[in-house]
Amino acid sequence: MSARRALRGARTVVHASRPETGRQACGRSRALATVEAVKAPLVLVLLVAALAVAACGQSKAEKAQKQVCDARADISTQVDELKALTPTTATVSGVKENVTTIQDDLKKIASAQGTLSGDRRDQVKAATDQFVSSVSSIAKGLTSDLSLSDARSQLAQAAQQLGAAYSDSLGKIDC
Repeated sequence: MSARRALRGARTVVHASRPETGRQACGRSRALATVEAVKAPLVLVLLVAALAVAACGQSKAEKAQKQVCDARADISTQVDELKALTPTTATVSGVKENVTTIQDDLKKIASAQGTLSGDRRDQVKAATDQFVSSVSSIAKGLTSDLSLSDARSQLAQAAQQLGAAYSDSLGKIDC
């Protein structure tokens, strides 16, 4: 008798692990197929969206704007350094270095202007033209036939004028 009971228990175990009926299995297969069918396109859409966002980066206009703002900030730094010069700290080579850096920054701004949006391009061009005009006027006021003390005071005055010219022109560009 114990062999029969063991056999019956084995049948029960086998019965419990039997596959589901056709109707039950079909319903689950459809549900899994539906989930997989929705999952695949969703993953694909998310992947394409992630790649699109990563590939976008900055537009040409945004890069040009950054170039203008970086050059503008550097010009501000150079003008501040010139304004901070004193008769004892001013050197010809130091002033030339500041002026050369300002010229390079103005070239960077000019090269970026064409890529800026219409209104922005007009604003930057007008500010740059005004600043260059002011710098030219200031430079004309500096003469080389001065005594050392006159040259120092004229240099200090020119630096202050340069600071004002920057504030009135490039300083107004919104970055």
